[in-house]
Amino acid sequence: MESAEEYEIKLLIITGMFGMFLLAVSFITFLIFYQKRIMKQQLKLQQLELEHKEELLRNSINTLEKERKRIARDLHDNFGVSLSVVKLYLYDVLKKKSNPVLIDESIGNTNELLDDIIEKLRHTAHHLLPPEFSKIGLIDSIEQLLEKIEQTEDIEIDFHYSDKINFDFNTDLSIYRIVQECINNTLKHAHATLISINIYVLKDRAYIKIQDNGQGFDRKQLDNGKSMGLQNLENRARMIKADISIKSKKEKGTCVELSLNYPTKPVSHETPKQYQHHHS
Repeated sequence: MESAEEYEIKLLIITGMFGMFLLAVSFITFLIFYQKRIMKQQLKLQQLELEHKEELLRNSINTLEKERKRIARDLHDNFGVSLSVVKLYLYDVLKKKSNPVLIDESIGNTNELLDDIIEKLRHTAHHLLPPEFSKIGLIDSIEQLLEKIEQTEDIEIDFHYSDKINFDFNTDLSIYRIVQECINNTLKHAHATLISINIYVLKDRAYIKIQDNGQGFDRKQLDNGKSMGLQNLENRARMIKADISIKSKKEKGTCVELSLNYPTKPVSHETPKQYQHHHS
């Protein structure tokens, strides 16, 4: 028969083995649970990423559709009626072919209307893409935009920029569109007296800041309403992998700040040039 001491040793070994078995089972169970949890988190992240891409695609499509509708409206409003009138004038010329004086008058009216149509067509084309944009680049295109605003709007514009700004064409165009949309929003809604635009480079980052002193808006209300204008700005920023900040307060104006990687070698930090307009 086993002695009491041998029995206790065997019992201790069995108990230890059982404890180790339980520990191993617990560890394996924890490992399986942990792996499942990680897989669920990965799937959730993948789903969120997919939803984000789908949302970005939807917003891009909405932006494109909005632009198409605007172009269609501009073409209809600016050219539809005018071309119909030109047709009437030409028909009128045929009716008056026996009277040279009346023909000259109708031709003169037709020429005036055609000149107006050509000017409207230039304006529409410039809004889509400024002439020679690919040749003159971002800064000169913004200057042309500001010169045009100065001729028609009672507002002061300060434009500061670094000497050496050199993005690729798509980035230049996206930044131009953001600046253009910010200015349009200010002119339409802000009742501002000053617009300030700054474009500069620090180390390997480029910064674009568009600010006005207008009436501002409640950002939360616009976010709840999913403002198309803000979405357009954010979508354009994402397209060039830029960070964008849109801040505004009632009666405190609006500030849009954009930052993105600068693709060239470090540039010298020379004193920014200033381009200032004031329409008195």
